[in-house]
Amino acid sequence: MDLHRFYESEVIVKDYIKYRPNYNDEVRNVILEYMIKVAGKSPPFDLMVDLGCGSGQATNLMAPYFKKVLASDISEKQIEMARAQNKFDHVTYSVGRAEEVDVEDHCVDLVLSAEAAQWFDLTRFLREVSRIIKSDGCLVIMGYACPKLTPVAYG
Repeated sequence: MDLHRFYESEVIVKDYIKYRPNYNDEVRNVILEYMIKVAGKSPPFDLMVDLGCGSGQATNLMAPYFKKVLASDISEKQIEMARAQNKFDHVTYSVGRAEEVDVEDHCVDLVLSAEAAQWFDLTRFLREVSRIIKSDGCLVIMGYACPKLTPVAYG
């Protein structure tokens, strides 16, 4: 089985949203505190892009702090599930690749990827992040394997 198409099964997608843990307030708070420190401004921020968004767990966590959110995943079934549970008017879900994001250069405040980066072509993904992120923007790649949250800045 092509692992990139694993999440096209309706059964897998339903189980995924049912059993995948959600992120807690501490995760959100660490991201927001770091963004406030780096950007020097408070929410709402302009634009967040969630790449490999799955059914939208991380999107939902961060969406209230942005004026606009674009969330994409390569799986059409995951996007269908994300759209079905979407509670935000300013969140748009679409099918797409993390290595090809349809936004202008240097316009994204937060690029988020939760439990998905292992599926990406990391070289192309990081090149795309460099193109779309603002100079005071933030890239967050998170997963369950690392229990400690560690903000990292590159100057």
